[in-house]
Amino acid sequence: MNNRRRLTLTALAAALLIAACGSPSAPATQTAATQPAATQPAAVAASISPATPAVTPEAITLLTEAARPQACMDALAQGTLVPDPRSGLALATTGGERTPVMWPFGYSARLVDGQIELLDDSGEFVAREGDTVQAGGGFGAGGMFYACAGLQRVNQ
Repeated sequence: MNNRRRLTLTALAAALLIAACGSPSAPATQTAATQPAATQPAAVAASISPATPAVTPEAITLLTEAARPQACMDALAQGTLVPDPRSGLALATTGGERTPVMWPFGYSARLVDGQIELLDDSGEFVAREGDTVQAGGGFGAGGMFYACAGLQRVNQ
């Protein structure tokens, strides 16, 4: 009987521990716009109009390095960011020549208000379609420019 009681208490303690651990809590950075409507304060919920949908950026396929390079070539390229079917975004010269780019590891692109935005490996905005940028790197196979991290916008 004593062993049976100990086993029952152990099973009960384990069940309580599992129930207490449950599902993870919501992220600390959650904003009113991302909370379910039922948990938003009345003033915030009233200010959100169901007739105007939130603008959700659309992901764009961007050609990027598969891993962080240990070194980077040191040529400098400058051009205007333009859409490109091969690399997602390319650099265009004032003469209209287009150079596809292998973007650095972790870079991404999204479509916002009809324009492509380039984001760095931490998700920070770098530049958008139509901006002139400078990038360190070098040319590789097929005339592709291999860009290094740390691109800079020239026209701000």
